[in-house]
Amino acid sequence: MSDDEAVQHYGRTGQMLGVFDTPANADMYAQELHKTQDRYYQQQQRLPWQDYQAAPQQDVAAQTAAELSAITQSFDTGVEGNPVADAERARAEGMAGWKQPIVAASDAISLFGHGASFGFADKAAAGVRSMVTGQPYDEELADIRNQLQGARDRAPWAGMASELTGAVAGPAKLAGKGLTLAGRGGTAAMEGVKGVLARAGMMVPEAAAYGALSAAGNDQDIGTGAGIGAVAGGLGSVAGDAVSAGASKVAGAFSKKPAIPSLDEISALKTAAYDRADQAGVAFTPTAVDRLRSNIAADFADRGFLPANEPGAAAVLKEIENLKGQNVTLKGLDTIRKMAGNAYIPGNKSNNALTSKIINQIDELIAKPGTSDVLMGDANAGWRAISEARSLASREMKANKVSEALSKAELRAASTGSGGNADNATRQNLRRVLEKPRGFTADEQAALEKVVRGTPGQNALRLAGKLSPSGNGLMAALGVGGAMVNPMVGIASLGGMGAKSVADSMTNRNVQQILDIIAAGGQKSATQAAPNALQRLAQSEREPLSRLLMSLGVNLGNAGLNAPRK
Repeated sequence: MSDDEAVQHYGRTGQMLGVFDTPANADMYAQELHKTQDRYYQQQQRLPWQDYQAAPQQDVAAQTAAELSAITQSFDTGVEGNPVADAERARAEGMAGWKQPIVAASDAISLFGHGASFGFADKAAAGVRSMVTGQPYDEELADIRNQLQGARDRAPWAGMASELTGAVAGPAKLAGKGLTLAGRGGTAAMEGVKGVLARAGMMVPEAAAYGALSAAGNDQDIGTGAGIGAVAGGLGSVAGDAVSAGASKVAGAFSKKPAIPSLDEISALKTAAYDRADQAGVAFTPTAVDRLRSNIAADFADRGFLPANEPGAAAVLKEIENLKGQNVTLKGLDTIRKMAGNAYIPGNKSNNALTSKIINQIDELIAKPGTSDVLMGDANAGWRAISEARSLASREMKANKVSEALSKAELRAASTGSGGNADNATRQNLRRVLEKPRGFTADEQAALEKVVRGTPGQNALRLAGKLSPSGNGLMAALGVGGAMVNPMVGIASLGGMGAKSVADSMTNRNVQQILDIIAAGGQKSATQAAPNALQRLAQSEREPLSRLLMSLGVNLGNAGLNAPRK
């Protein structure tokens, strides 16, 4: 058989087996095959074609199989310089102009469906075609996958984009139907590193399932696919959090933070609000006051009131009884309310429950008076003013309590050693405030606890700060003496001073945060700028972004397996 005959023979064989769907591709395959065999015989010092039958069959088979595998893999990559891919692109470019967009759209739809169905659409189509044509299922599936590879070869970048878009759309659609673990168990609202890790933990099993599905749909190893999915899910979630947080931080730089009043301003605002309450000129009728007395007496009776057991509540009740048959101003009722607040006795739950009942009954009358309850004045204006005044008074009281604790801590630190233990004194004094948090909101208590306990990083710096000679006579002596013997001791002391300074600065910032939250009304959010449109967008797109990155990782990871198809 001549060289030309050999080429024609293998070209026809390639077409018959369906390896390539065009004569041009078959001819390229045959040429490469013939060259491979020719090189092999030259290496063995044999004649090119005529000695084929004389060669040891086992050696020829092994060498030829290896060469054919390399050729086939090079043809199947679809990259630039690949003869089959180049020929496919050339054929597409040689089509009539009106055909090109139709073929491109068909390719895009096919690849999108392949990605969105994790490859199972190909198997379903092969099953239907097999029933219609009578051809074996495996042959039909191989034909469909060859067509998909042709679509990839004709437009590598556009094809990849379509396939990846489908791979992202599938999980996104399922998540829209509620089939997702993302954000479950309250993880969506968690903040900090804890939130990042919690969300990643929820995404890992979900992504592992997608990875396994993708591997199964493409006849790859399912366990490996699940592993790739798990890694892609965890990394994708962390990356999505990072991108969202970064975008939000950048966008937040353009938001203006709210103005927080100083303690002096709060005091002035409180006085002005009480003045407005007085100017409202509200006075309540004897009927309203008598009903107030009756309601409070009923509450006391329900709780089995005994003056000896609840002395604070008993004293306030006596003052209320003295109001029988009188007109009482708004200011007068507010004074009684203040007495009830001051009658609080730590540890006496029964007494404190009764004083709370008095406060609630007074607030109910002032906020929602009946038509016959107000003798004169603007009850609505009075209620608004007195409510504002009470809120401001509460802020002032709590701020003064924290400030007093800080002043005592500073004084105690200054009176011991060199004053270097201010951080310890601050934590200890604010701990006493935290132990009796009456009147403090949840955010205020959380801020107090942050100072008392410190953060892990802050506590590490605090520990390193023990090497500082500041506030520690023994360390100061060791630092000076040790530095004279070994300069490295002096370096350690300087490092301790730096760590202590940073830790103290962090404590001061945390203390200021407490005061800011109190001054802003007790809510941490009131001390922060309201999220702008870009920040809200970054937050809302965090989960879709994480799922996008997860889907891309699963698809690219499984594509990289290059496992042989069945």
